[in-house]
Amino acid sequence: MKNAAALAIAAAAGAVAAQSDPAVLSFTYSDLNGSFDGSTFSAVAQGATSGDVTRLDQGPADTADFNSGFNAGLASAAFDISVGAIMGGFGPFTATADGAGSFTLTDTSGDTIQGQLRGQWFRSADGQLFFNGFTTGVVVTTNDGSFDGQSGSGFSTFGLEPIVLDGTVVVLSFDPSFSVFGSTFDGISTQISGRLTGEPIPSPGSLAIVAAGGLIAARRRR
Repeated sequence: MKNAAALAIAAAAGAVAAQSDPAVLSFTYSDLNGSFDGSTFSAVAQGATSGDVTRLDQGPADTADFNSGFNAGLASAAFDISVGAIMGGFGPFTATADGAGSFTLTDTSGDTIQGQLRGQWFRSADGQLFFNGFTTGVVVTTNDGSFDGQSGSGFSTFGLEPIVLDGTVVVLSFDPSFSVFGSTFDGISTQISGRLTGEPIPSPGSLAIVAAGGLIAARRRR
């Protein structure tokens, strides 16, 4: 990674991983299209996007895999996060702002994982954006009892639909050529990772850092 702050987050991930409570689901999407209309940051699946959603709470982890270009059918991923008043930065960050919004992950048969987001934006000195936040009120809705990826991948949703999940999410947007949301933009490569639990989550920083570590590792693999 080019950003020193991202490297620091990745290095810290291992130190706090043991503190996290058991996760139910995790997700990571790479090369989403990031855009900003002046008030809301959006990241949506495009031709280059790939991703995965994994169920972690029942024996061996099962994963729904989505290859590059998966959004040609029903499957998709969409995130919308507001950008509040720009505030002063600290450490390696030149500016911060509050954010809130929602997300929807859709599988190949139209089933969804949907929830709300809240957290804080950070802008680094070299122009990269981070959003560290929480997911709340996340629900799984299926019509066939499974969340399906491509090439036969996926997992059973048995036991998930009655549950409201909470967790964390990290958004990392690379090399935007703008000044602290000072203008609209489109076409910025964006990576997103999340971790969902069925129990109250620990301190605000810990799982966000874990998710960031997974996001960065996943980007390096792709």
